[in-house]
Amino acid sequence: MRQGDLHRELWRIKPVVVYAAALIINVLIALAVWPGFMSWDSIFALTQAREGVTSTAYPPIMAYIWRLTELFIPGPGGMILLQNGVLLLAIAHLLTILRMRYWVSVGFLVAFAATPIILGPMLVVWKDIGMSAFMAMGFSLLVGYSVRRGKASLILGLACIVIGTAYRLNAFPAVLPILIWLSWVMVAKPDMSIGTQVRKIASRMVVLTLVIIVPVVAHLSWRLPDFKPLNRSVNSSWILVYDLLGISVCSGEILVPQPFIPSMKPPMDINTLRSVYQPEHIGKSFHKPSKQDPAFLRRSGFKDMPYSDLRHEWLAAIKQRPGCYLWHRSNVLSHLLGLNSGKVFYITHPYIDKNKYGFRQERTNLTKGVINWVYLSAIGHFGKVIGLGSRLWFFVVLATGLLAAALWRGSKWRVASVAVYLSGLAYLAGNVVVVAAADARYVHWVAVSLAMSIALSGKALAEAKKSKSELNLP
Repeated sequence: MRQGDLHRELWRIKPVVVYAAALIINVLIALAVWPGFMSWDSIFALTQAREGVTSTAYPPIMAYIWRLTELFIPGPGGMILLQNGVLLLAIAHLLTILRMRYWVSVGFLVAFAATPIILGPMLVVWKDIGMSAFMAMGFSLLVGYSVRRGKASLILGLACIVIGTAYRLNAFPAVLPILIWLSWVMVAKPDMSIGTQVRKIASRMVVLTLVIIVPVVAHLSWRLPDFKPLNRSVNSSWILVYDLLGISVCSGEILVPQPFIPSMKPPMDINTLRSVYQPEHIGKSFHKPSKQDPAFLRRSGFKDMPYSDLRHEWLAAIKQRPGCYLWHRSNVLSHLLGLNSGKVFYITHPYIDKNKYGFRQERTNLTKGVINWVYLSAIGHFGKVIGLGSRLWFFVVLATGLLAAALWRGSKWRVASVAVYLSGLAYLAGNVVVVAAADARYVHWVAVSLAMSIALSGKALAEAKKSKSELNLP
């Protein structure tokens, strides 16, 4: 057998090793936290899965998928296996498409799954992980389509993108760069003029955008399986109070509406309000007061003040003090990127909240080990280098550097790398202005997308180096 034929035969075996590694890692993660951690919103999604969808404030798609996993593994266990399995298999699929050495692929998978900012949220049944999983799988399948032009990869890839978009109502900014790239892949030809390419890309973009938006909007409009109309509800009151609090702290003037200000002696002044302000989470400003720490905001304000009035005051504050709004949101961005001096905020939720279904967790040594790894790594206990794995800014810097090098000297993979890189940054930019907290889970797709960009840029550079070597260039 010739060497080339032997290489091809071996390559047919090696992808199996990569996919098997993804499945093994998935099982190990599940065993460590079985049946899976659940916060209050996880329990709400499970309730919708079991008792019917009642609200679109929490995307129904998660309840529908959970309903399916319940047929095989009741409770959070099935969802943990599904969400993490899809995510890890997506990374494995991308690596096999790139035809990386199998030991490099397995090493990349292990490093990916062990990275604290990626692993921490994966321990919990959260919609953020469902979004990351299906977005990653969709993108990997579409990368496969860009290479082999298989219709199955295109259809399945778009289906996964639809599911991923449905998981989070603010996911569309993450989809847009991928759709632009896919439109370019579908129409770009060397002999086609730039003007013709732009027109065809624009027309494909319109079609692909409708392909994504129509089913997402439909699933928010009618409940399955009875197609009962759903009332759309998005509670953004927390975000508005969050911004008003930040603008108040910056401007030195109390702009938080009176219904949220508690009765205190002496009355709350701006210095007291500043002691309340914690940019990592608005909810921490509503904590139960104590004699030692009496400062807080009143939760009853949400009931006492109409949303329209709250929104009016919010808009007025932003128009009058745009610089303070930007200051506040830059504080949020700082925590999301991990640029703050303290620990990474809410990197995981290491338990199951009280629930009426009786799900609880018995912690094993493996459970404690995984939790300790996530938390201790995040505070630099295992060294500064490992600690960087919990800081999103490190992923941004690394992915940006590799992408810049790939654009300068890389191969065909650099365009796909740009697409997934911009997908992550677009999602981050959108999240900065719509979240009322700086949870690590809110940037999970950003970390995943940057990891995929790193793999693509690395492959592009490796191919460029190989081509240079074969041509004996200096």
